Amino acid sequence: MTDSILVVGGGVAGLHAALECANSGARAIVVERGPVVGGRLAATMLEPSAIGNRSEGVRTPLFEALVDNENVEIITLAELQGI
Repeated sequence: MTDSILVVGGGVAGLHAALECANSGARAIVVERGPVVGGRLAATMLEPSAIGNRSEGVRTPLFEALVDNENVEIITLAELQGI
């Protein structure tokens, strides 16, 4: 039986926590209330600039590690109502 760990919040800290849990063999489920993960960092990268959307083509090592890890599930546009 594999342990499942719920990570509330898909900011940078939550994503790092999920990756550490997944790398230790647990299943990590990230719940994020917004449409994208990354927290304030993502919000900054999504701001329009004179040269266009700065997030286009940006793939961080953390993002790549999460996408490649089958033990990580990310659920966006969701809020935890209780435990």
